[in-house]
Amino acid sequence: MMTCNFRGFVPPSTLYVIARLLARRIGIAAPDFVRMSKVYEEGVYPSQPLVMCGEGGTLWLDKYYAAFANEQGQLSYAYVSGRYLREEMSSWRRASKPLPEEIARALTPALKHMSLSGRDVWLSGEILSASSLKSPVGLGVRSR
Repeated sequence: MMTCNFRGFVPPSTLYVIARLLARRIGIAAPDFVRMSKVYEEGVYPSQPLVMCGEGGTLWLDKYYAAFANEQGQLSYAYVSGRYLREEMSSWRRASKPLPEEIARALTPALKHMSLSGRDVWLSGEILSASSLKSPVGLGVRSR
């Protein structure tokens, strides 16, 4: 079981597993661990996501979320932290604009899970079933 002292986001090794699964899904080369782990560098705020594009779609990796869009542009999240969710909602509120329907639809599973479970991190069922990552607790993720 992986353990870590992080609170509110997954450790780099877990994000790397997620990145490899998503890259394979959309048909792009997976980032190497060193390149991908740069999203965890201290002093970079707001954190800058690693963006990778290919014929099969686009992949965004950040210590607070992992998302991808297929070749048709349909957005999906594979991992969402509570921090990312709160910041995303807050930024749209500050802009006095409604959350775009596509983003709201993509974030709904994470929001429901976090509300019901009391956890501050959500991983899609697809990620959990396609990997050896069987539970958020095993990912070094703690509840709030």
